Amino acid sequence: DTALGKPREVFRLPTDLIAYDDRLCASIHFTSSTWVTLSDGTGRLYLIGTGERGNSPSEKWEIMFNEELGNPFIIIHSISLLKAEEHSIATLLLRIEREELDMKGSGFYVSLEWVTINKKNKEPLYYWQQTEDDLTVTVSLPEDCTKEDIQIQFLPDHVNVVLKGQRFLEGNLYSSIDHESSTWIIKENNSLEISLIKKNEGLTWPELVVGDKQGEFIRDSAQCAAIAERLMHLTSDELNPNPDKGKPPCNAQELEECDIFFEESSSLCRFDGSTLKTTHVVSS
Repeated sequence: DTALGKPREVFRLPTDLIAYDDRLCASIHFTSSTWVTLSDGTGRLYLIGTGERGNSPSEKWEIMFNEELGNPFIIIHSISLLKAEEHSIATLLLRIEREELDMKGSGFYVSLEWVTINKKNKEPLYYWQQTEDDLTVTVSLPEDCTKEDIQIQFLPDHVNVVLKGQRFLEGNLYSSIDHESSTWIIKENNSLEISLIKKNEGLTWPELVVGDKQGEFIRDSAQCAAIAERLMHLTSDELNPNPDKGKPPCNAQELEECDIFFEESSSLCRFDGSTLKTTHVVSS
């Protein structure tokens, strides 16, 4: 059995809704692991940044966007899209409108509306790269920043970077470093370069500081080539390069019904959600 924890408040609508006579029930949709779309039932749409939900007992949701969109609506669905440098959230709204001219029916009709909110991503706070032995963090410094304005503390599992008295980057590192050998230097292009020496050589770090999303990882082209070479045996330019070899890609006798594909035909299948077995098949 799983015991539920004590409920805690993470968000409260900022508007007093009692004054609205024609409002609908509030509706919410969990767009992604860090975003929520919410309607207060009066015609106002909220986009809320939640962070990684459930990671902190003191988490608070933050309104990132809110706007009045006319008549009251409820949220049917929403999706988060990330393309190039632009982040957008598309939301499907349902409204129940009054039909003034239709006297025979109920006098109401339902309308659906897609609303898309675009937001350009901010520039990364820093860039980082890694090799099997070390990691390099590059930070663009303000023009008037000098060596005396920079304080960096290296610990075996922690880093703290302060620029001009302001905390720039602090947190637990993904893995341990040799803090006594780690260094930093100001480059000629007025950038700060931090070198972290890995304690565990050969370990690939998926992130620099645990939970920090402000930086951007730059993968080296040589690393990409090495990874592609290691995966080469799993890929082929042809669907079945050599079916007569000793170990064919698959055994046709082991294929299930849903795996069989005929190039000159097509079919539409319905699967039972509980048993995952085919219940209906229409072929052409």
